[in-house]
Amino acid sequence: MPLTKDHIPDTQPWRLSLLIGPATVQVFAHNPSGEDGGVVVESLGYDPSASSDAAALEEAVYSNPLLLQPFRKTDIVISTSQAITAPADTDTDAVRAILGVDHDHTLLESPLDDRTKVMYTVHRGVANFLQRTYDRIVPQHSLSALTAYYTLRGRRSNAARMFVSLGHRCADVVVLNRAGIAAARHFDTGSPRETAYYLLAIFRQCGLDTATDEIVVAGSAEQRVALMPILSNFAANVMPAIFPAGCYSDSSLAIKAPYPLVVLPLCE
Repeated sequence: MPLTKDHIPDTQPWRLSLLIGPATVQVFAHNPSGEDGGVVVESLGYDPSASSDAAALEEAVYSNPLLLQPFRKTDIVISTSQAITAPADTDTDAVRAILGVDHDHTLLESPLDDRTKVMYTVHRGVANFLQRTYDRIVPQHSLSALTAYYTLRGRRSNAARMFVSLGHRCADVVVLNRAGIAAARHFDTGSPRETAYYLLAIFRQCGLDTATDEIVVAGSAEQRVALMPILSNFAANVMPAIFPAGCYSDSSLAIKAPYPLVVLPLCE
């Protein structure tokens, strides 16, 4: 069933957040005041026969008229593994060469902190569609939203931690230690065992201690149940992320939304 204005009769007080991935648009809308209902969560798959990524995205949005309504604020978050984390003063031309940016793509960047940013590529048609459809939006990579949230949480402890957010066939991982960001990566996932192997490799590269340091995992219950027991074979402190249920009037539905979209308002 398409998302129409019937889902939210008055969108003006609501906030719309879209996670744009390589095969889906994931939707999370909520009213920060907690009035006029709970939340809207939906995953919109692309038509595989579409002529381009831009055409697939445009069809998904226009087939769901709710996404074209005037919201109080609209967030655009990009989920792509065509990304690199680099110092804030990194030369753009060098990154273009590393990522192989051609004339059909554009290079965007999002800050992670004062010293680090993530630079990523988006199909030019996708970027143009988003800019002309949503006024005054500043797209950000999923790593940017998550790092901001994890950094806020990390201030409560001096311990080093790995934070993992499992998404649709992908994962974001942020490692924080006493000096700040030790690693921030987005990667496409395979089997739970392959994902665990990659995460543990990052864990060890960052010098974390499997006996004392923590791995905090966010994502759907199904994903966490598949991954966490494997990680627990090699690390003593593997735990699920705490969902901010008190921030949403219908937490039972909000918990189904992508974690980067759920925590995004909590960083402001």
